[in-house]
Amino acid sequence: MKTKLALLLLLISVHALLAQNKSIADFLKDTKGQDELIEALGKNHDFIFKFIDKLSEHPHFVQLMTERFTKKETTATTSPYAGKEGSTIKALTDKEIKQYLDGEGMGLAKPAELNSYPGPRHLLDVAEKLNLDAATKGKVQNIFDAMHATSVRLGKDIVENEKKLDAAFASRKIDRQKLTELTDAIGRLQGKYRAGHLQAHLEVTKLLTADQIARYNALRGYGEGQMPAGHDHH
Repeated sequence: MKTKLALLLLLISVHALLAQNKSIADFLKDTKGQDELIEALGKNHDFIFKFIDKLSEHPHFVQLMTERFTKKETTATTSPYAGKEGSTIKALTDKEIKQYLDGEGMGLAKPAELNSYPGPRHLLDVAEKLNLDAATKGKVQNIFDAMHATSVRLGKDIVENEKKLDAAFASRKIDRQKLTELTDAIGRLQGKYRAGHLQAHLEVTKLLTADQIARYNALRGYGEGQMPAGHDHH
């Protein structure tokens, strides 16, 4: 209730500042000013509750202010993992689990992508803008399909092994040997998963001209479409 009331006070303060043509950004940075307004407005409860319904129409500010007060009320020893004790797999978020099961790139191929080695999925998305002929596009699709199928299989194995590792700790029946077996298995699988995505970037790049790679970079917003050094035309 205390946090909710403080949140409402801050939102009222934003409303007041807007009326004075003051910047919301400046207000959000001015924690001292926020505290002063809280103290002042906190003395007039009737005024506060008249605004409750109106303030509920501002979810963006609700989020910002909630984050601020959550941080203020969190002690220095509180773990960022707090609240995640009930997770299905402690080492992975629900989003990461889905990404592994869907064989997604998860940013693992950035060393290739950001060094002028296009990725097959994004390449297919801009195929027409790069004037890829049907044969080249077909080869890119085949590379993507093979990579994706392998990634889905490996991703499933990664999730299953993470689940086993979690269960071993949860049951308190884990020892050094079991720990080594599971973490080694997860490490090997993750290495293969990443290598598969990086290898796909290598393979499709061989199919492209330097001009097409430069155009791809420009479309993706990388370095104003720089030409890759030392690239041989296919």
